[in-house]
Formats: sequence, structure tokens, C-alpha cells
Amino acid sequence: MDPSRYPSRRPPCLPSLSLVLLGLLASLLHLPHPCWGLREAAAFLPSAVWPSLSHQGAHRRLAVRRPGVMAATAAETASTATETADPDFFMASDLPESLDDGVAIAVNSTLMMLNEAGDTNRIRIEFDPTADAMKEFHSLKQSQEFVLNYLRRIALHLLPEKEGEKEGTVRVFLPDHGWAALMRRDWRIDTPESLMPSCVKIAALTGDKPDYSTDRAIVLLSPELTDPMQQLWEELKEHPDLPVILVNPGYDNRPALHYQALARNLRDELTTETETVWYLRVYSWGCVARFWPLRYSVWLQDPRYQSQGGYRLVQTYASRPTRNMVLKAVDNAINEMTPQKEEGANPLKAMASGVSNILSTMGKITEV
Repeated sequence: MDPSRYPSRRPPCLPSLSLVLLGLLASLLHLPHPCWGLREAAAFLPSAVWPSLSHQGAHRRLAVRRPGVMAATAAETASTATETADPDFFMASDLPESLDDGVAIAVNSTLMMLNEAGDTNRIRIEFDPTADAMKEFHSLKQSQEFVLNYLRRIALHLLPEKEGEKEGTVRVFLPDHGWAALMRRDWRIDTPESLMPSCVKIAALTGDKPDYSTDRAIVLLSPELTDPMQQLWEELKEHPDLPVILVNPGYDNRPALHYQALARNLRDELTTETETVWYLRVYSWGCVARFWPLRYSVWLQDPRYQSQGGYRLVQTYASRPTRNMVLKAVDNAINEMTPQKEEGANPLKAMASGVSNILSTMGKITEV
């Protein structure tokens, strides 16, 4: 990995109230100030969100990080977990150390699922570097660097090679022709400077169809609950052996009441018939991560854990937790903070009180 690509280690952009609280904390503890530009926050995930965690955690990550090396099976991972005092926390999903590390984990988790999980070949990849941001549209642009690198690598892994050339295609569907044209431009598709291998084809849900004679995988990038999406999903049921990967579903950012009954039914199908193999959402207070076959894990920013990247594991879940479940775990962890004795004001306690109020309000808005 080229370290020059990730020159800084700064936390993600925070909402204004928590910025004030953490800024005060930083000044009291003589830590780097947490505030940095919104434009930088949109430039995908800063290096500080990829902390290097414990030595034991490094061994857990090794199974799904190294490109080209298949990880241990889920059964082997589970059997190893039973040998520890806390198997649930042993099965926690650690935070990647860099963007490139995160892409490698996502690719290998995808390949593990396709190779080891039998009939399960409907997969979800979710990455939101600014989950707290109040945004009307889904963050496709914010996560574009991750998506670009993931699609480029997974396409090369999924397609067989014959005489030095990849056989078949990976077709990437965008919500409409406008998004498809934008991706063709940004990724320089069909040009000598293309950022994607020639086996990757860009299509739009509104009008384009898969080519089942050549397509070896279908990728649905930021899909919405529209009629074209429903038609394609029903059509794909007739091709159960064709891998389908949903990347950053846009409908997950809106409550179910936003949709009509038919759209809610499609949303339920997409949720129950797919398996999330890579999941990372970054909040002002920390992160929620899941890398199959490990558990959903909640990581809280904690200045007492600088040796572990400034993050503390507070809870794990076997299935995807709701936002309220996550915020309750974070709230409890903040309330249980026991900072070292020191004279004068207690900045950790002040931060805990302020952030606890923020979390209580945010918990009423939506789900993770």
C-alpha cells in the first residue's frame, strides 16, 4: 500500500454541536482539534477512521484482508471464537486501516460468500463515510473512490481468464441514464485512459437489460425502489446462479413510510434475500462495521484509547442492529466512562453528557 495516498490522520467531519464539545475536549487534553473541512469529509474516509487496533484484532482481520489469499472458512472462525473468554467480541469486525485495506476486505468477503455460502449469491456492500450528514441524495459521489476500486478488483476476480484475456462481462447498473453517463465520464469508460477494465460495462436501469450470454455478475449501484428496479429483480430470479451485488442501496437512507406498499415489499425482499458482507458507516461519535462472516460491531471514539487508534469496541450484534439499538449501546458506553482522576474540570464527563444528549435526539430520526 502506498502511504503517500493517505498522508493525514484526521477524524471525520462532525455536526456543529459535537464539534464544539470535542473541540473543547481537544483543547483541554492538548489533542489535535477534530474539526476539518466538509469537502475533505466528502473525499471518502480519512485515515483516522482506519485505526490500527489490537494485536488480536490484527489476527482477526488477516483472514479477510489480504488480496489473493482466501480467508479461513466461517466454521473455522466460529470454532476459534469459542476458545476465547468472550466469543462475541472475538467475532467483532475491526475497522480497516486504510481505504485500500477496506477495499481488500470487501473484495475478499465477497469472494468468501460466493465460494463458501452455497446458494447465497445476492450480496450487499454498504459504505457511508458521512452517515450523520443531512443530505437529500444518497452519497454515491462521496464514496465513489471506494466503489471504483472495489468494482475494478471484484470484476478481475470474478471473471475467468483465457489466453491472457478476461472472459465475460460484469454489468454495472445505475439508477438512470444520467447517472450512467456521469459514471462513464468519470471512469473514462471506452477510452484508452479508462479506470475500469474493459470487461466492466455500464448500464442504466431505465432501458438497459443484462446480457445473460456474457454477463458473469450484475452490480446494482445505488439502486432505488423504482419500477425498473423491481422488474430487473424479478427477472434476475430466473437466473439464480448469476451473482448479484448491491452497492450502497439508496433506499436505506429513507424510512419505510416514505414508500408505497409495493415499494416496501420490494425493500423487504432486497433486505431478506441479500447478505451484507461489507458494511461501514461513520458517525460523529464513531463507526458501525461488519465484514462477513464476523459480527456487526459498534466502535466509539474514546480519547483514552489512543494506542488503539482512538476507538473502543462497545457492542457486537449477530444481525444488523437498528439505529436505536446502536445509539443505546453508545449512550450506555459513554455513561460508563470512568476517566482517570485529575484536578479541575473533567472533560470526558462533560463530553459524555453533551454527546449523550445528541444521541438521544438523533435516535428518533431514522435507523442505521
